[in-house]
Amino acid sequence: MEIVYSTPKQYPTASIFTNSPIFLVKLSRPELALQCATAWNTNFVLLFTLANTFEIKLI
Repeated sequence: MEIVYSTPKQYPTASIFTNSPIFLVKLSRPELALQCATAWNTNFVLLFTLANTFEIKLI
């Protein structure tokens, strides 16, 4: 699993309502996003999927 940290400034449209960080996570299956968020002990919103890359916004 590869996690790339991105600041909200790089994704202004995705960060209108909060200043939470956004993670781009390359996963083999969408359901792994839930495991990631559980491991990080946080809530999240899965914003979109594109070519096995899942954008997870922590809330």
